[in-house]
Amino acid sequence: MNKFIKEQLQKVTVPMDYWDNNTDHIIIKKQGGSITKDFIVGDIYDIIVEDYVINPPPNFTLASNWNFNTNPPEKELHARVLQTVGNMLKFQCKGKTTGIEWEGWLPRKSIKIV
Repeated sequence: MNKFIKEQLQKVTVPMDYWDNNTDHIIIKKQGGSITKDFIVGDIYDIIVEDYVINPPPNFTLASNWNFNTNPPEKELHARVLQTVGNMLKFQCKGKTTGIEWEGWLPRKSIKIV
C-alpha cells in the first residue's frame, strides 16, 4: 500500500474494515443510504424499504394498484431492477433474512440503498 493511500485512509471517519500494509481490498459501507441515486435497469442493489410499504396503513393502494395485492416480504432486500416508470421501480427481490422471493413495484422515495 502506498503512502498516499495510507494518508487518505487515515482521514476516513466512518466505520470500515481493518487495513494494514498488506491490504489490497477495503470495504467502506455507505452511511444512511440514499434515495437520490439513479437506479440502473439490470443492476443489483441491497435496499431497505420503508415500514409503510411492508405494513401498509389503511387506504394505501400500492399493493392493490401495482403489485397484485402483495407487499415485499421484509424490510431488507437483495434486489435487481427490472424496469423504471417515472418514480416507480420494478424489482425482483429476495429477502435478506427470510430468503422469500418477491417481484413488484416500489416508489423511489420508499427505498434506501445500503
